[in-house]
Amino acid sequence: MANDIVERIAEAIPLERGDCTLIASDIKNMCIDMDYDEAKASLNRFIDLLKEKVGSEGTLLFPTYNWSFCKGVPFNYKKTHSKTGALSTVALRRKDFTRTHHALYSFAVWGKDTKKLYDMNDPNSFVGDTPFEYLLLNRGKMIAVDTNNFFTFLHYVEEKNQVPYRFLKAFHGKYIDENDQESERTYTMYVRYLDERNVQGNPHFHAWMHEQGVQHEQTVQGIPIWCIDFQESCELITHDITHNDARNLVVFPPGIY
Repeated sequence: MANDIVERIAEAIPLERGDCTLIASDIKNMCIDMDYDEAKASLNRFIDLLKEKVGSEGTLLFPTYNWSFCKGVPFNYKKTHSKTGALSTVALRRKDFTRTHHALYSFAVWGKDTKKLYDMNDPNSFVGDTPFEYLLLNRGKMIAVDTNNFFTFLHYVEEKNQVPYRFLKAFHGKYIDENDQESERTYTMYVRYLDERNVQGNPHFHAWMHEQGVQHEQTVQGIPIWCIDFQESCELITHDITHNDARNLVVFPPGIY
């Protein structure tokens, strides 16, 4: 039964050979009736099925983000955990996946462009020689399984367009690389203001993306699946920033901006 659910969901995901794809997920409903060992086996099976769909010509990315570096906690390439879900944790522990280097926004990657992504050392989080720009330039897709609270690429577009409610902030700390060598490093991120200028995400953002035909949705076994094309979403979000003051993206405090 567990494998049946996993295989049906994987079969329904709109991936083709050669796709480069970012996978986000909340797997608690997919694994709700499974014990630990069964869930682990099912998630590994799910990853294997996605690999089969994109083939060796494609590339898979799982977010393994961790923001503790921002609070002064050293980043350890081999030991720092992913804070972006169980599926990403499983991918990170697999020998066929490779972790990228960024202390805040790392990814577990597999496929054709693994080395290209592994070699990226841009200290900025979003704009630059980063996986987010890679996904845009390679006409990547984002697949979200049972979650619509995850679209970090939005911040790439916000930074690209220099929205006034965010600014570039530097974070300094200790970095322990894959060879256990320690160094001091600095990473930057385009962050929200935390004073009276602070904005909140628009709760209707994903509904708006769906209405505009950029976010495509389906439900399998009661599990919702979303698919977003990075290039299409970039064009739509840029248009909202430049022509609508980003009001489909965020909610502004009264009297601000």
